This record gives sequence, C-alpha cells and structure tokens, in this order.
Amino acid sequence: MLIDTTAGELRLALDKVKPAIEPRQTIPILGCVLLADGGVTANDLNHEIMVKFAARRFDGRVAIPFRPLSRLVRALPPDTDIRLQDAERAKGRENSDYGVYVTFSGGRYWLPSQAAEDFPEITPAGTWIKCKAPENFLQALDACRSFISTEETRYYLNGICFSKSPEGDDVVVATDGHRLIVHQLAHGIEGNLILPRVILPSLLGLPVPTQIYRTDTRLEFRMPGARLRTKLIDGTFPDWTRVLPQIPSEAPEICFTPRKMRAVLNRMQIGLSRNGQVIDICADSTGQTVVITAKTQDDEECSERLDGATAAYWSKMDNGIVSINSRYLKEICRTHIQSEEVTLTAADNRSPIQIVPNAYKALTVLMPVRGGNGLRNEALMALSPASNAPASDQKEVA
Repeated sequence: MLIDTTAGELRLALDKVKPAIEPRQTIPILGCVLLADGGVTANDLNHEIMVKFAARRFDGRVAIPFRPLSRLVRALPPDTDIRLQDAERAKGRENSDYGVYVTFSGGRYWLPSQAAEDFPEITPAGTWIKCKAPENFLQALDACRSFISTEETRYYLNGICFSKSPEGDDVVVATDGHRLIVHQLAHGIEGNLILPRVILPSLLGLPVPTQIYRTDTRLEFRMPGARLRTKLIDGTFPDWTRVLPQIPSEAPEICFTPRKMRAVLNRMQIGLSRNGQVIDICADSTGQTVVITAKTQDDEECSERLDGATAAYWSKMDNGIVSINSRYLKEICRTHIQSEEVTLTAADNRSPIQIVPNAYKALTVLMPVRGGNGLRNEALMALSPASNAPASDQKEVA
C-alpha cells in the first residue's frame, strides 16, 4: 500500500467520515477507517460514509485507526506532503504486515493497521432501485430534523418517513407526538421507508446527493466524491394523515411573519428569569392587534404586540386565546423563516393547530397546551395602537 497526498486533503476527508466513527468501540475494526479505491471509509455497522480525496498516488488498501491518524494530520500544516506506506514496503520491522508508516519532511510515524478484508461493509439486501434526487433534498431533511422523536420506546418515530400525502404527492414526515411536519419533496421512494435520525449530521455535512438508491432495508446516497449508505429503521411509521386537523370554514386564524414572531419569543425568553415555556396568543375584536403573553410561576409577566399580525374570526376562540409551547413555536418559525407570512389556524383552543406558510412547502401541526395566564384583557388594552387615546376611544376587547 502506498499513498501520496497532503495533510490537508486527508484531514478534510477524515472530518467528513468522522460521524460514522463510534465514540467508544468494543470492536477494534470499527475504530478504523478503510483507505481504498481513492478514498477513506468509516462504518459503525448502521451507516457507512466514503469520501474521496486528491492523491498523487493511491495503490492498495489498508485499515488504520481513525483517531491517531486524524490527530497527526491535523497537527501538520495543510500543504504538507505526506506518504502512507505499509510496513512491508518500509522493511526492517517485525510484524510489518500490521503497521503503516506515515512520513513527511523531517518526520516518520508508525501506526498499527488491520487487514482491509476485515473491514465491515453495509451490503444491499436485495437489488438497488434508483430513485429521484431532488435539489432541495437536504433542505427538506434539515427542516424536519427538530421534529424527530428521541424517545426509545417508540423507536419508529426516531427518523424521517418518506411518504405520500392524501393527494398522492411525495412528502417527508417527522413527528415526536407533540408536533408534526409534512414537507413536500419529490423523492419517488415507495413504501414509507424511515431514515434514521442518527445519520442526519453525516448526510447534511456532505454535498447534495445526485443519485439515491434503495432496497427494502437500505438507502444509498451518491454525491460528487462521496457516498453514504445506511440501514433503515425496521418499523412501521404511524398513519400521520389521521393527525391532520379538520379545519372548518371561517375557523379562527392568525397571520404573522415568522421572523417577527421568533424575535418576540427570543425577547420573552431573555426577559423572564425562569423560562416560561407556555405562551398565550390573543387578539382584539377587530383582528388588528395580536398580543403574545407569558407568565412564570414567580408571577413574572411578559406581554408584547406582534407587529404586522392580523386575526380573523378570533372571537370564536374560547376565552380568546390559544396556548402553545414557545420552544416548539420558535422551531416552527425557524422552519418557515424564509416565508413572508404564515397562517396559524385551529378549530378551537383544544384542537391541533395547523401552521402553513403562504408559499407552501411544509405544513406543520402543533398540539395546544393548557394555558390561560390571565393577562389577555390587560395586555390587549395596554398594547393596542390606540392605547394612548382616551379610554372611551380604545378598541373594544373581544
């Protein structure tokens, strides 16, 4: 085995395959990377990453422990020429079949190695079927990431499901039982396959896939100079279509800008010494004043008008409020941050809440929580644009 490259090229490749290296290995070969076929490969038995790197010469194959090799190349200037050479070529050392010299100008390091034949491979269980690779693939997965469950009991929720909408359109879906996202994505993958959450950092750190292949238990993503293979979650994703709320005509709704809502929630988080996670959203009878209120157990209060927001049919909402987990709403605002406006709709304040951007790409559903902090009337009166006018001229509160 003989490889001539630079420390910078090898370091970048090792950084990209690092997510497939287990922090603590009980099997030594899983702590190694395979150098073969012009690239470096890491495998944790659940997913495998291969990244190619530039080399003046690349002959043979070998498995080398990841951590000492990574530490060494990171300690060298990126433009340093390095050579990886197996012990048989170096000669003069006992047990030379099990080691590699890493040499550079003024230095030579010996690293142990293992046989390349012992390195595991995620092989397809069946025939690879080619699927679509849409350009917005990684953006859709990133939007779904925060909605994925981390609960071990319902392991089938620990990933993103490639599914179809009730209208037959391709979508990806994620839920943790409290919120749900349905993102449009023309993936062409049949069978409600579930992509594991743990491989997302690896996938999002690689270039956009140009080709996607699947079997019933595997997915393979091919991109320029790299490849990622992963096992799928062996389980059945629940029928998420049953969770979608049935919104009647003229249902209470509020339209707002996600960026402004997120800014309000950030200020409230700073303004309360104890982060109250429940907020109330309320509106006046005209629908032109929308106010967010929060209260902690220590009776600290926050109220802020949401500028530019409007409400319709809000008088139909019980007590004129809907209570939401503020952290979940912030994450939904991040998902829709590029949208100029989103619409929050609910049949009542006990039903699932639907949040849809004006240019629909992702529909999100959020379960309400028990709220009602008692600040509604006072906040609407104090924060109304007409609050500086005489009391008799102020808006009537719904």
